[in-house]
Amino acid sequence: MSDDWQEKLRKLHEQLLKDKGSNSAAPRVKDKARAAAPGVVVRPAATMRMPAVEAVLGIDFGTRFTKVALFLPHIDRRILLTVHGADRVVPSRLILGDDDRLYSITCGSQTKPKVPIEYLKNRLADPHAGAFGGYVEVGKYQLNQIIRPACAFYLADILRRAEAAARTAFPAELSSNRSVNWSANVGVPTKHYDSEMLGIFREVAAVAWVWRTKPADSISAANLAAEYEKTASSINLKDMPIQVAPELTAALVHFAEHRNTPSGAYSFFDIGGGTLDGSVFRLRRDNEGSSFDILAANVEELGTMAITRNLVAHAYKSMATLVEHPIILGGVSPQINIAIPRQIEERIQTFFSTVIVGAVQRGLFPPSAQPSRRGLNEPPKPTLPVLVGGGGCRSEWYQRLFVRTCEEYSHSAQWGIAGYDVKIVPPPAGIVNDDYPRFVIALGLTSPNLHFNQYRLPSRYSPVPNLPDRKLSVPAYGDTKDLT
Repeated sequence: MSDDWQEKLRKLHEQLLKDKGSNSAAPRVKDKARAAAPGVVVRPAATMRMPAVEAVLGIDFGTRFTKVALFLPHIDRRILLTVHGADRVVPSRLILGDDDRLYSITCGSQTKPKVPIEYLKNRLADPHAGAFGGYVEVGKYQLNQIIRPACAFYLADILRRAEAAARTAFPAELSSNRSVNWSANVGVPTKHYDSEMLGIFREVAAVAWVWRTKPADSISAANLAAEYEKTASSINLKDMPIQVAPELTAALVHFAEHRNTPSGAYSFFDIGGGTLDGSVFRLRRDNEGSSFDILAANVEELGTMAITRNLVAHAYKSMATLVEHPIILGGVSPQINIAIPRQIEERIQTFFSTVIVGAVQRGLFPPSAQPSRRGLNEPPKPTLPVLVGGGGCRSEWYQRLFVRTCEEYSHSAQWGIAGYDVKIVPPPAGIVNDDYPRFVIALGLTSPNLHFNQYRLPSRYSPVPNLPDRKLSVPAYGDTKDLT
């Protein structure tokens, strides 16, 4: 019997060598050979698993809205994700329902909404944020007592939705039989990144990353606070696949990927719904790539909705003049015109000016010893490019305020500059999207060039000392009287 199966194996081996057909025939011949061997059990072929891939999420955790982007390095694809409904922007809010439980974004039909909790990031950075109110009661807590758990709860839901949206957008590349190494970057205002607030943002993001694997569900404020303390005490921030990064740096990294972007000094202002975030930086290029020296950064509640709320408050205080008077004396069709007060414009210009001044103190413009009037052999005065992005970047009112600041605040005379060239941040080559300036931070947060050692923050700079006063030496009259 032994000779019989050995002879069968020999014949099958000869058949395998002679086979000139498709590759699919070879496994069948091998299977026959294995089946002929005594004691060999033939098992069905296992499903081939695809090689593991990387997937990077960029989360622009905005004051009013949150935007999410995805980057798949293995196919070099970067897209914006639709993570809630049909819109690519998601309200940055929680809802406290009538059942005293917290819901992310909306409570749907599960209960009736009782209190919307909006502007989460502003409240995290400043629990007593003035433009949006500081006091909100959530169960037995004040919002400032549970703002970290609330933000982590919201971000966990965003991460959960983002992964699902990514798999829907790329069903083959992110299929169930492929291992996906997920990672994420969450944007933080540069001012807060370069401060003690950094640790708070990192902790909130890390807790959100752990919570993203849990089922989406509502939760009471008390249970949310307890879960946060438990999770935060058990994680190592250094080993998390989620990181935080300066928002403006993320936008600039993506901007700098355009090879035609020259090195030099720039500024970038993100005009959001809640905040106005500004930075001045130098782009440097060398053989190792691009890097940034961030000379100054600041953020204040001067975004479009913050200004709107201030304007409404101003109108409320002056309603007799602005509203009632036109109703009484405005004829059949009264026109109620509410002009933006000069004080509000000055707040924006003062903010813009402080960002520029902070950069000047760190060597943005060399102190000029020349008079403001240009001489025959004097080179042209420099112009600082001012790039604007965010949902309010198309506002000509903001843009003109920035331009006017140079003359109205005497920047030209002080530093010998020609002015500010304000324009909407242009997209890198290959991107044609009218909404790009609004999503530039989310896209930049997925950039493969977003390395955390490629930029220097303002705290690493020492102020540039002023030039010593030039004292004219006048000889004493007694020493010169004989020369006349």
